[in-house]
Amino acid sequence: MEEKDYALISDRELVDRLLIGDEEIVRYLFFDKCTPMFNYILHRFCPCQLDKNELINELYLYLQSDNWYKLRQFDFRSKLTTWLTVVAVRFFQKRKGVLMDYRNQSAPIKEEEKVFDFLPELISKMDVWNAIRKMNNERYRQVLVDLELKDLDPKVLAREMNVTVENLYNIRHRAVKQLIAVIREEEQLMATFESMDRRMPKIEACLKANGLESLDACNEMLLAKGIDCDKIVRGVQPICFDNAVWAYTLGTAIAVKRGLTDAAECAAAIGEGLEAFTIPGSVAEQRQVGLGHGNLGARLLSEDTTCFAFLAGHESFAAAEGAIGIARTANKVRKTPLRVILNGLGKDAAYIISRINGFTYVQTEYDIPSQTLTVVKEIPFSEGERAAVKCYGANDVMEGVAIMKKEDVQCSITGNSTNPVRFQHLVAGTYKKWAIENGKKYFSVASGGGTGRTLHPDNVAAGPASYGLTDSLGRVHGDAQFAGSSSVPAHVEMMGLIGMGNNPMVGATVACAVAAAQANA
Repeated sequence: MEEKDYALISDRELVDRLLIGDEEIVRYLFFDKCTPMFNYILHRFCPCQLDKNELINELYLYLQSDNWYKLRQFDFRSKLTTWLTVVAVRFFQKRKGVLMDYRNQSAPIKEEEKVFDFLPELISKMDVWNAIRKMNNERYRQVLVDLELKDLDPKVLAREMNVTVENLYNIRHRAVKQLIAVIREEEQLMATFESMDRRMPKIEACLKANGLESLDACNEMLLAKGIDCDKIVRGVQPICFDNAVWAYTLGTAIAVKRGLTDAAECAAAIGEGLEAFTIPGSVAEQRQVGLGHGNLGARLLSEDTTCFAFLAGHESFAAAEGAIGIARTANKVRKTPLRVILNGLGKDAAYIISRINGFTYVQTEYDIPSQTLTVVKEIPFSEGERAAVKCYGANDVMEGVAIMKKEDVQCSITGNSTNPVRFQHLVAGTYKKWAIENGKKYFSVASGGGTGRTLHPDNVAAGPASYGLTDSLGRVHGDAQFAGSSSVPAHVEMMGLIGMGNNPMVGATVACAVAAAQANA
């Protein structure tokens, strides 16, 4: 169709054909009919030698963005050219500073200069292709691809674009500036976290083994599935470190990539991601704490596990708050709700903790000669899920073991605070011996304490063996042994794992596993 024929087309038809991407109409309207008007506006805002076709192209891309959002606001109460004039004036007025910058770049760029010369250390941090794809100027993208990646002859490309070679290099220069801006923006979004340099070799090996491109790619894949690991993890413990978020991002991505639909299997896969974040040579790596967390999560999600117990000195019973959250999340995919109990030293302490937290206090008596446990009474201090948590207080280890038998505990975790050498570890170890002898499944987790942070008399009395004793007791019975504090992120980080308390980590593992299973279902 000749230009005179285009002049007969109504504004409404012009708009309709623009919206469907009619290239002939684009050339007619932007680079023929309206060019004199655009040139006048450009001269007004920057009276210097510029590649006006390039700037008009930028205006076109601006109008095209967001599915022609701006053009769709045109209501036909004026002529289309009048409306375009107003839009162009506002657009170039806002870009006056950039236009002046273009003027300063009018000198030709040397032909031998390459985009890689502009990006010394940046280019190693991000794949060039990915960066170019994210540029919002299609013309700039094409110039970089043709000149830098395809190594096309500049003279040939200049002829194809109907520009001089000098203008081509100026276009490339502006394209490189935009590319650098994209890369710097991406750098801010890229995964960065504590002790990154020491962790990355194992992380990269894990990514490669599971066919995953990068941590950022993992995050994008999960978000596309509706899984926001940052929200999940920080929702469990807001003060966690960034490395905790990325560790769970990797683990959850592994589960999703494998297409796992069983939450227990997802939890085990998440453990592989956590393990990849352990620092080489650290306590966490030696104990394989990452895998341990994954296996614990798998146990809590398995239907074979009907009862989960916290073994603790009673001031640690506040951990039951975490247990409630764990059970609530796990029960989303479990057929049988997970029962949660607390088993600690001291009946008065158990009563107080129950009353404060709204749990059900279970008063027991233990007859040593007959090894019989009797429930005297149960006192619920609330209704609903809190009352479902049963809180026991024992007078000694044997009563603690009897409580574990009564509730048929298949999984437990010891506290690392008061009475570890007088109650928690001893109950877990004795009960595990009984479970093995009687063909019972029991997964025992030892919360290892860390570096002597616990200065209870039981530990202090051990003298130089303070940390070594509680740690060694955990090794005796633990199927998995944690490192660091049950709640303090910095202490767990110090052990070479991630900056998140061990108990909150259990909740994060279960929550991410459930999310992965539901996304793959």
